[in-house]
Amino acid sequence: NNLEDMGEITPHEEIESFEINVSPLVFRGITTYNPNFMMLFDKEDLPLTEIDIGAWYLMRYVVGDVEFPSLKERRECDKRRILKSMQDPYARYQIDSNWFMKWYKLGEDHWAWKTCDPRHKVMKESFCRLKIQLNASDMIDAGYPADIGNIDQLN
Repeated sequence: NNLEDMGEITPHEEIESFEINVSPLVFRGITTYNPNFMMLFDKEDLPLTEIDIGAWYLMRYVVGDVEFPSLKERRECDKRRILKSMQDPYARYQIDSNWFMKWYKLGEDHWAWKTCDPRHKVMKESFCRLKIQLNASDMIDAGYPADIGNIDQLN
């Protein structure tokens, strides 16, 4: 990452994964404890896209085109999202409280806090790419009619 000033940071034992659409209680808008209870939500980055992908997934689930993944499959999917997000400095800032605290202690004079600094812009672009890659992964899972890539690479 671009924050070598921070050194090695052990991740917190609990990751705040809601920002990357990972929850032990909800998978792709379907509650894990009652698969008949569904919801749509967005994460603010791409609200209409996220709602549309979620609606597409739920529609395909309701009509039987998509099966609810097993616990093992859900965990594997969630693990991949978390590991991918932990490699991005800005995403990790949002989900790992140890990283957040270390970042915060850099102080407001550090380039990571200066939105006009070219290094900050590169970091934010990387984060935006990650968010789109996570949406691309959701699109694949939903059988969404558009193909923009996958979790590892965009078209």
